[in-house]
Amino acid sequence: MSNEDPAIILKQGWLKVKLNSQAKWHRRYCIIDWDKAILFIACKADRNYRDYIKLLPNISINEYEPSHDNIIEIKAANETHLVQTESKKEYDCWFLALKQTAYSRVGG
Repeated sequence: MSNEDPAIILKQGWLKVKLNSQAKWHRRYCIIDWDKAILFIACKADRNYRDYIKLLPNISINEYEPSHDNIIEIKAANETHLVQTESKKEYDCWFLALKQTAYSRVGG
């Protein structure tokens, strides 16, 4: 992702992330690449991504009900991923960007 056009980056910044296979929260630098429909996840803002989540129309993106801690739930196939923002304002921005990226390819 080192030669990417910044115009396709819909949202980027630090989030707490808990991927399906992880027991603990990890602070990660995340980028939504709208063109590729992927949420890239890295340890640093150096664009060396270790993990990613495909943001396709068959996933669901929801507010995580058990808490009010700015947590977004991303369900894909048999996996559930959680991302947490530091503020309600950031939550709203990330929630919208994730949904736009995943669902904008639906319909005609």
